[in-house]
Amino acid sequence: MKKLFILPILLIPFKQSSSQQLVNFIATEACFGEQTYLVGQSDSVINSWKWDLDNDGQTDDAFSQNAFYTYTQSGSFQVTLVGISQYGNSDTITKSVTVNPVPQVNFQADNLCAGKAAIYQSTSTIGSGAIDQYKWDFNNDGQDDDISGPVVSYTCGPPQTYISKLTCVSDKGCTAFSTKTTKVYPQPTAKFTTSNVCDNETAAFTNESDSVLPSDINLWNFGESQPVSSYHATHLYSAPGYYTVTLITVTQNNCKDTVIKPITVFPLPVVTLALTGDSVLFEGDNATLSATGLGLTYLWSNGETNSTISVASSGNYFLTATDANSCTVSDTISVTFQDVSDSVQIINDIVTPNNDGTNDALLIKDIILYSKCDVSVYNVWGDKVYSNSAYNNDWKGTNSSGKDLPAGAYYYIIKCDDKGQLAGNVNILR
Repeated sequence: MKKLFILPILLIPFKQSSSQQLVNFIATEACFGEQTYLVGQSDSVINSWKWDLDNDGQTDDAFSQNAFYTYTQSGSFQVTLVGISQYGNSDTITKSVTVNPVPQVNFQADNLCAGKAAIYQSTSTIGSGAIDQYKWDFNNDGQDDDISGPVVSYTCGPPQTYISKLTCVSDKGCTAFSTKTTKVYPQPTAKFTTSNVCDNETAAFTNESDSVLPSDINLWNFGESQPVSSYHATHLYSAPGYYTVTLITVTQNNCKDTVIKPITVFPLPVVTLALTGDSVLFEGDNATLSATGLGLTYLWSNGETNSTISVASSGNYFLTATDANSCTVSDTISVTFQDVSDSVQIINDIVTPNNDGTNDALLIKDIILYSKCDVSVYNVWGDKVYSNSAYNNDWKGTNSSGKDLPAGAYYYIIKCDDKGQLAGNVNILR
């Protein structure tokens, strides 16, 4: 029987070619402030892993297959990995690692007035890429109130202090937030009182706005001319009419309200005063004064309230007329009663009837003001030579039959409207 001899087989390890890639790695794309996670990879058994994570040329930052590193800024960084196999082979690979920027979050809020729509506007920026999402939490309760965009509107609650928060998310998923203390201020309520006025009367406007101080902005527009800034205001309108008055109030915290009211400027009433009856009045007569207007009430200076009154003494009589809008107008009429002794006057005491236009007839002053004048002429013996009960400045030295009287001295008696008589001498010159 033959013996079988088994010879031992020597296994010689295979050494990887130096031209073949030995190691590789992958890295997470981190956001600034986060750790970058790096994972070494190889199809071979690697006994030694060496990392240069800060790109200083030294592979002494980590010594395991997996490494973690936090970069101090965003950007692209060179990372080198050296791997040494169990056979002593070494391989080096250098790749770029990206750290994405996070948004720099900031925002502002305007018109923080109770019950009004405040405008919140993001002023956030990012170093590269873009901001994709804006998450607004107006009262910082952990719930997103609005995610519509960088500019949003929010109706404020009652006056108090809130913490508002804005969270921004970049297109790389990097997130950052900012909070601000936002104070909601009282909302003013613009109010004023006024009354309709008459033409040439100054209108008064009383500011009764809530939560408004005299030191705040109170801007009046009266419907004509330029606006006026004052707490209370007055205005004299240029003409009667219907006007719209606007008051804008703005507090020191820029909370604003507006109120609009109408005002009517009434025209003044029109009244006409007249003296009716005789225009020449003598003592003992009564003068009739009348006022004419539409829908007016009257008050005379003597206390009477009728449209027509009777007066018996000289003077100025004042009338105040009032219409349905309480607008008033005043006027004055003068009344003069003549003394009876001065009631009848002649212009000339010489008659020269030669038709030359001078002293051709006996003339009574203002004869047309009298309704009736009686004239009698007597000679030096007392004989009545002329008489006329409706004298009209037409006696030219004739008798009652129209025949010329001789030149000489004569005596006349004149009585007009029963106001007493006037007697005197008259001479006829031929």
